Amino acid sequence: MAYDVYCYMKKDGKSDVEKFKQTSESTKKSVNTVRRIIEEAKESDLLTVFRTPGKQRSGKRKVTEIYSFDQSVIKRCVHDSHKANEAFPR
Repeated sequence: MAYDVYCYMKKDGKSDVEKFKQTSESTKKSVNTVRRIIEEAKESDLLTVFRTPGKQRSGKRKVTEIYSFDQSVIKRCVHDSHKANEAFPR
């Protein structure tokens, strides 16, 4: 968005400093941030679409260790549930 605003401000015949100030005021970003965005756009001549890195989501911790007693309790509960519903898995 800042790059598009800068390109619009570029049409005016003002100096670069004034363009950066106007762009920063209209986008509510700092002048240095606007400068960095414009420099990045100039470096990548072909690409004017900016991609941001995605959010790093930490996955749920998987249960990797179950004690044998707990495992037998789980098996027994599942077996009793199937027995009560009279539906055993094949």
